[in-house]
This record gives sequence, structure tokens and C-alpha cells, in this order.
Amino acid sequence: MTFSDVIGVLWLIWLLYWIVSARGIKPIVRHEAKGTRLAFLAQVVLTAVLLRPGRWPGWLGDTWISGGLTRYWIAVTVVAAGLALSIWARRALGRNWSGTVAVKEDHELIQSGPYAWVRHPIYSGILLMILGTGLASGRAHALLAFPIAVSALWLRSRAEERWMGEVFGERYAAYRRKSWALIPRLL
Repeated sequence: MTFSDVIGVLWLIWLLYWIVSARGIKPIVRHEAKGTRLAFLAQVVLTAVLLRPGRWPGWLGDTWISGGLTRYWIAVTVVAAGLALSIWARRALGRNWSGTVAVKEDHELIQSGPYAWVRHPIYSGILLMILGTGLASGRAHALLAFPIAVSALWLRSRAEERWMGEVFGERYAAYRRKSWALIPRLL
């Protein structure tokens, strides 16, 4: 295994955990429209393509952040932190998790674990993983994936917030007042 394989292995761990943990989730009562889901998936695919290593034409292949192995190991640390946060959040969410914007049968408002501080810590963890992956490359194409992912997850979180507000009313409004959406002290 080469140094560059470490981040790929961390993403593989994330993917396998997501597949295994999706078993036994609560049935969905209401889910997002197909068009909204497809628009989100298009942004996910664009992010994944931009993170892909290899030769990129023109300025997309330019190195924006240098640093060699030091930069790379900082990036691995950021990816690992994102992996840990997203798994912690996924475990805290339990059977209420969904791969789409959805309301579950007997949906619960989770405010423990990382949800005590951040309303969308799975997204926060994924953003850390994307940021770290882009940083590992240091190239324009990989670094551009991060703002696209922030935009996609911010829009998705807004939809989830509307739905949770409808389901939980004042309890959710109070939760919003005491927590951050994605990044403490920023968003």
C-alpha cells in the first residue's frame, strides 16, 4: 500500500460502514421529490469526479497548495477526523437515519452525541473528508470539490430543517437556537 492509498482506504471504510448500518432503519413516511434527489446526486457525482486523482487539463491540474508529505499527513488526519465524526453521528442517529431527506415512522429528534452541538454532523464529517481529500492532492480540481459539496449539503440541510420544523415544531426551533447547522461558530 502506498501513502496515497490511505485516504482511499478511509473512504472505503466509510462506504462499507454506511452500507452495513443502513440495515434495520425505520420505514420512511415522507421523502424528498425525485427531482430534488437527482439534483443532489448530480452535485455528489461532480464532487466525486473532482476528487479523482490523475492528470487534469490546464489550470485544473495546477497545484494550489504545496507541502508534500507534511500536507498529505495533515490531510489524512482531517479525513480520519471526518470519518470518525460521521460514524459517531450515524451511530447517534440510529434507526432514524436516511439516505434521503425523509421523515421516518416514529421519527425522533436526536440531540445527543455530536447532535448536541451540530444539527447535521454527518454532513460535517463528510465535508471534513472531502476537504482532507482535496488537501491531500493540493490540486485545483480536488480543492474545488469542497465548495461544491458545501453548497450541496447546505441546500440539503435547509430542506431537512424545514421538514424537522414541521414535525417537531417548537422543540426543533429551540434546538436550532442552541446548535449550529454544519460548522460550529460559522454555519
